Amino acid sequence: MALDYEQLRQENIKRNKEMIASILHQKSQLAALLAPPKPIRSLSKPTTPKPPPATLRRSLRSRGLPPPLAFTDAFLGSDSWRHLVDVTCLSGERREIGDSDNEVSFGLDARVELGLKKGNVRTVGNDRIVIVRFLPLLSRSIVVSGSEQGSLGFWDAGVNGEDGEGDSDGVYVSFPHNSHVSGISVHPSSVGKVKSFDGRTGKIIDAWEMHEQRVNTIDVHPGNSNLVATCSADGFVRIWDLRCLGKEQPKSIKEVAHNRAVQSAYFSPTGNGLVSTSTEDTIRIWGGPHFENLSIVKHNNKAAGRLSSFRAIWGWNDSYIFIGNIQRAIDVISTENNITTPLKSEYMTNVPCRFATHPYKEGLLACAGGGKLFLWTKM
Repeated sequence: MALDYEQLRQENIKRNKEMIASILHQKSQLAALLAPPKPIRSLSKPTTPKPPPATLRRSLRSRGLPPPLAFTDAFLGSDSWRHLVDVTCLSGERREIGDSDNEVSFGLDARVELGLKKGNVRTVGNDRIVIVRFLPLLSRSIVVSGSEQGSLGFWDAGVNGEDGEGDSDGVYVSFPHNSHVSGISVHPSSVGKVKSFDGRTGKIIDAWEMHEQRVNTIDVHPGNSNLVATCSADGFVRIWDLRCLGKEQPKSIKEVAHNRAVQSAYFSPTGNGLVSTSTEDTIRIWGGPHFENLSIVKHNNKAAGRLSSFRAIWGWNDSYIFIGNIQRAIDVISTENNITTPLKSEYMTNVPCRFATHPYKEGLLACAGGGKLFLWTKM
C-alpha cells in the first residue's frame, strides 16, 4: 500500500513538471511572436537618408523688391509719383474714344513708316512683362505695363521729347500685387456721364461658365458694348450678347473652333473684324456682317522658354495686324492680302510678345519683351 502511494506521488510530480515545462515553452513561443522584429543587418555600408530639398523663398524681400502697396500709397509719398499723377496724367488732355472732334486720319503704312529709336527702349523692373496698355491721353504718351510678379510700370515717353533723351527716363514702378497681373483696363474720360457701383453686398451677382477651360482674353465690341468676344484654352472663340445671358447655361451667338488653345481674340477698331491667335500656329481673321468670312494666316506662335504667348492685335484701323516674331521682330500682316512684312531694328533686343497701340496717336506702337518696353514711332 505504501509502495503504491509513493509510486503515485512520483508520477504526479513528473506529470506536473511536464505540464509546467509545456506551459513555459508555450509562453516563450508567445513572447517571440509578440516581440518586435529585429533589424536586418546589411552587408553594405549604411547610408544616411537625404533631407528633402529646401523650398526656395519667393517673397518680394528675397527677390530684392519692395513690399506690395496700394496704388495710391505707392505714389502719394513720392515726389516722382506726384509728378506722374499731378503733372503728367491730370494735365493731359483726355478725350472720349469715338468723339466726333477726335477723328484722326489713319493713312499710315505701318510696314514702311514705323521705326524704333535707340532712346525709345526702357527697362521696367526685373521680371517679365505680360500686358501693355496706353493711357488715353491726347497730349501725352504714357505706357502702362503689368508683370508676372505683380508690378505696374508707367513709362512717360514724353519726358524730354518723344525720343526719351535727357536726364530722366520717365519710368515709375509700383508693386500693388503679389503675383501675376492678368489684365489692365484703362477707362477713357467720360465727361457728363455718371457710373455707379453697388458695393453693399460685395458679392458676385451673376457668373456664367462660357468655356470648359481657362479664359485667356475678353474683348468688348467697340461699337456695341453688349457684344463680347472670349477665347479659351479649350480651343474656342465665342461671341456673346450680354443682353441674352440668363441664369441658365448661356449660348453664344457665334462660335469658332481652333485645333488647339486660343491665346487671344480681339475686335478690329471698326468692329467689322475679329482676329484670333492660336497655338496651332495660325492667325485667323474674320470679317463680314456676321463674321462669316475667314482668312487663315500661318505664323509661328510657339513662345519657348520664359516668353509670354504671342497675341495678335489690330493697328489703328482694320488694315493691319501686329504680332511678335521669334526672331526679335514685329510681323505686320495686311488684311487686304494676308502678306506678312517683318519690322526689324538693332535696338529690339528681346522677342516682342505683347502689344498696344495709342488710341489717339497714329504711329505709336508699344511692345514688351521680357522686362523691357519698346516704343515704335512714325519715322
